[in-house]
Amino acid sequence: MTQEKTRYLTPKEFIKEMKLPRNTVYTGLADGSIPSIRISKRKILIPEDALDQMLAAAHVDTTVA
Repeated sequence: MTQEKTRYLTPKEFIKEMKLPRNTVYTGLADGSIPSIRISKRKILIPEDALDQMLAAAHVDTTVA
């Protein structure tokens, strides 16, 4: 059985990789909409798949009846 290791990014790396505005990321971290792990007062890590988790949570059915 193989375990996949989750890759974690710093907020700066996440911003660069996901091409999101800095304020959007830090607001999402503060309100919990971007999953993260606080290692210390100054160190935050974000799972690489956090954007997928955010989009899945915010999925809205756009089909028209």
